[in-house]
Amino acid sequence: MHGCTMSLYISQKKGWHHFPDKLKSLISLLERFKNPAHIGGGMARRKKAGELRDDKVECGYCDAVIPEDALRCPKCGKLFSAAKKMAAFVVVVIVVLASMSALIAIYYFSGQQGYDDVPGDDDITPPTTGSKFMVIGTSYGQIKIELDTVNAPVTTAHIISLVNSGWYNGGGWYRAIPGFVLQGGTERSDKGSSSTNVAWEDTGVMNTKYTVAMARSGQASDPAASGSASSEFFVNLGANTNLDSQYAYVVFGKVVTGQNVIDTILGLPATSEYLDSMVMFTSVSITSV
Repeated sequence: MHGCTMSLYISQKKGWHHFPDKLKSLISLLERFKNPAHIGGGMARRKKAGELRDDKVECGYCDAVIPEDALRCPKCGKLFSAAKKMAAFVVVVIVVLASMSALIAIYYFSGQQGYDDVPGDDDITPPTTGSKFMVIGTSYGQIKIELDTVNAPVTTAHIISLVNSGWYNGGGWYRAIPGFVLQGGTERSDKGSSSTNVAWEDTGVMNTKYTVAMARSGQASDPAASGSASSEFFVNLGANTNLDSQYAYVVFGKVVTGQNVIDTILGLPATSEYLDSMVMFTSVSITSV
């Protein structure tokens, strides 16, 4: 693209003052060389008037008479400075154009914005609001559970009430079965399980890996046991389809961060499915987005 044409294009597209200084310098350099008419003849010289025809000159290297527009002496093979300058000019043009192409590509594909590209209020997507999280602190780190208030409104409301009342203070993780579940709550603390049960609800959410469900007595097919959940809960460590019968163990959330903490706890000493030392909850809280 011709130098001045490039300047006009850039001026119309982004605004000359908005374009990178390095690219401006390259364009200016190209514009200085865009007209080769100033290139001189160098070692080709014309003899005194009348000695040669108007279209002939003398080679400054070997005195041979050559055409005036020749760039190389046919006798000695020397390049005249005009030819050297022309070759240098061609090299400069190639380098400048290549550099301009690279800079333009970098400029337009690097995410930079012109004055007419700044996003307005309509382009900004507001963050999703209303999500609630149960955050459980331990000495090994935090486990963050996103509560499914849409599919399990009754169960999540029950959990939120227990957390906000301080029920889980003094609780902890106590049952660890790799590949099956990590269970926690207050059952093995001085409090024992909550005496307030939560009604069973059909959420339609399966007990898959890292989902969190309410612990209870009985089988998943037992309607009499479906409403026996109170305060204990567990993290599924695999696809526990045996918990998804007609009266499934109610899933009320999923672990979003802290899987590494779970792995650490699963590696602790345990006897007959129960940790030798309960991993205490250092904090349990409800947060919102």
